[in-house]
Amino acid sequence: MIQQQKADSMGINLSCKFINFDHRFLVVLMNQIAVGPSEPAKNALKFTPKDGFVKITCELLKELGESGAIKIKVQDSGIGIKEEEQSKLFQLFGFLESS
Repeated sequence: MIQQQKADSMGINLSCKFINFDHRFLVVLMNQIAVGPSEPAKNALKFTPKDGFVKITCELLKELGESGAIKIKVQDSGIGIKEEEQSKLFQLFGFLESS
């Protein structure tokens, strides 16, 4: 996994946990985390210091034929996001300051 190599080179412990996944969804999700445009590990790794951690938990909430609902949770020991900036997180084309 590309992000695992990056984490290792930065001295960051990266772990992923998958709940209720079968092989069909797991392959798609692993590809999305590894190279996808919305990779959840990207910012967590960017703002986590050396010897820190990033934990990603992915849970299949509902399976609907060939699709489903997935919950992705990212925890890290990085600098965090200011409370006043958190409302901008899921806005289309929204950006946060990197300080």
